[in-house]
Amino acid sequence: MKAVAFMLAYGGIWMLMGQLDVSYKTMYLLAGGVGMAVSTGIWSYFPRFKPAVARNTRLIMRSRYWLYYALIFMNGARRHIFMYSPLL
Repeated sequence: MKAVAFMLAYGGIWMLMGQLDVSYKTMYLLAGGVGMAVSTGIWSYFPRFKPAVARNTRLIMRSRYWLYYALIFMNGARRHIFMYSPLL
C-alpha cells in the first residue's frame, strides 16, 4: 500500500513539474496547502476522548534500583560533557 502511495506521489510530482512546468515555489505551496488541509480534516474527523481514569504522574523512586539510577545519571552526564561541550 505504501509503495502505491509513493508511486502516485512521485508520478504526480513528475507530471506537475515535468509536463505542466509548475515552478518549485508553486509546488511547495501546493504541497503545504494539501498537507494542511489533510491534517485539518483528520483533526476534525476523529473524536477526542477524555481519559476514563486520571493517570498518576508522580515519580516513584525505589531504593533497590539505586544502581540503575546511578548508571543512568552518569550516562547523561557523559553525554552532556562529550556531546554538548562548547570546547570541543
